[in-house]
Amino acid sequence: MASGHKETCPECGGHNLYVTPHNGLAYCFNCGYRNGRSQGGNAFTSNPEVIEEIRDFYGKCVSYYVSCLSGAALTYLRERGISDSVIQQRRIGYCPDTHHSLYDLPIAKTAGISSGRNSVLHGRIIFPYIAPTTGAIVDMRGRALDDESVKYKGPFGSAYVRGADEWPYGAEISADSFLLTEGEIKAIVATQHGFPTIGLPGINTWKWRVRELSAKSVTVVFDSQRSPTVNEAVYQAIDKLASRLESCKVATLPLMGREKMDLDEFVLTKGLHELKLVLDKALPYETWAQLLRRPSNATRRSW
Repeated sequence: MASGHKETCPECGGHNLYVTPHNGLAYCFNCGYRNGRSQGGNAFTSNPEVIEEIRDFYGKCVSYYVSCLSGAALTYLRERGISDSVIQQRRIGYCPDTHHSLYDLPIAKTAGISSGRNSVLHGRIIFPYIAPTTGAIVDMRGRALDDESVKYKGPFGSAYVRGADEWPYGAEISADSFLLTEGEIKAIVATQHGFPTIGLPGINTWKWRVRELSAKSVTVVFDSQRSPTVNEAVYQAIDKLASRLESCKVATLPLMGREKMDLDEFVLTKGLHELKLVLDKALPYETWAQLLRRPSNATRRSW
């Protein structure tokens, strides 16, 4: 039986990062950090050959899903304000609820796409995640058309083992300054209208998804909420992001009398001029934290 050992966590600085060298896995029982690089410089890597095979498989799946995009899925994207040219550029597709020979390949299970007849992402619009260095598909996420379903779903299994823990959505776009928001559609719409935007799969996905942004100028634009409970979760995510970004500002979207306001809705309803006014009022993180009477999380962690 292979054994593991503890190391210092590169995220929280605690001593409960449990590493199992035989499979390259690491997990911190303090903060939930999974894999990456230790402070001693030892990388916890998965099998590069398997990752390359997975990415090749993802590319074939995405090509198939792109060919299946039509009907209600295509209409949904257009209604959300995404142009046909951007749909093509981003290689957005649709995974039908039918069997495909791709799912019979052994790599389909390792890649987290299928362990049976159909894809786990069936019935969903597919957003591929693209590595800016190679153009390879490193991950994908499916958005349900039925709001009664789980809204978003990705491949099953460990993102680290699949080699999917490197880039946020939209990282292939080259720019020195970005907006940082939650979700693929928000990032697409804002970028399409002239504001380069990177999307996180969720507000708590900040551990490794922002590593490559640390040298960039980033303005965080998360959803505005009327609910104090939801707002606190957003604020905590911003605190954590700010501790890992060299230059971080926070922009707050006005609710305009609504319960919730997100970035793409604001762009489409209020226009680019109004968004620019909001961004011009973005505050440095420390100032934002002081105004909200939050303890400033000013201690930056090195990567």
